[in-house]
Amino acid sequence: MLSVQAAHAGGGGGGIVFDPTNWIQTSATAASTVKQEGIAVQNAARMAKMVIDSGKMVQGRSLGITDMTQAVQLAQQLGKLAGADDALLNAIGNKQTYINDVIALYGASKSGDFTTFVNSIGQRANLGNANAKNLLTQHDVLNAAIQVAQGKRLQIASEMGSVPGVTQAVQVATAALDTLIEQNQVQASALAAQLAAAAKREAMETASRTNADSQMADYATATRSRLRTLGITP
Repeated sequence: MLSVQAAHAGGGGGGIVFDPTNWIQTSATAASTVKQEGIAVQNAARMAKMVIDSGKMVQGRSLGITDMTQAVQLAQQLGKLAGADDALLNAIGNKQTYINDVIALYGASKSGDFTTFVNSIGQRANLGNANAKNLLTQHDVLNAAIQVAQGKRLQIASEMGSVPGVTQAVQVATAALDTLIEQNQVQASALAAQLAAAAKREAMETASRTNADSQMADYATATRSRLRTLGITP
């Protein structure tokens, strides 16, 4: 979940390669398109307000406004969409800050490569490390916030219907956001696989250590028994 892009590594290892740079680029693109959408929404809202203030329908024809009631409704919907855009930008910004913080942690960790760093966090979380668990939980919360904000935004846009300029901007931003959310889902799946693999390795290593300890104990018991049989007290 800390990863930004997950792809299977080449060769027979079947490991997962993490590329935070790709997520940062996708996130920046999504944020930029939402901001452009915000400008289109502001322009349309300004025009709707002019119609309401002046009472003249001529100014609203470019937005498809045919009467005052429609102008008021559109202004209200545009206001809701602007609020949804702000919430979405805030959610994306929080995730960007999180990724930057994780990259800073990676730089300070001297872990070698980013995949090793992510694996180490997963392993520490599986072993009960509170900081590692919080880091993973925060990632899930931030991803969920982006999806919730996107869902609200799309609901408002669908209720608003087609508005020249605004509708096109919404479509462009939605495409970019879909890519971002898809990458977030890939992140989650990739790290879930990493965590499962880390837990499995830990379980196998524990079982191996337990088995080795048991074998050593059996060997020591057998040796003492043999020595006693020979009349030697260990």
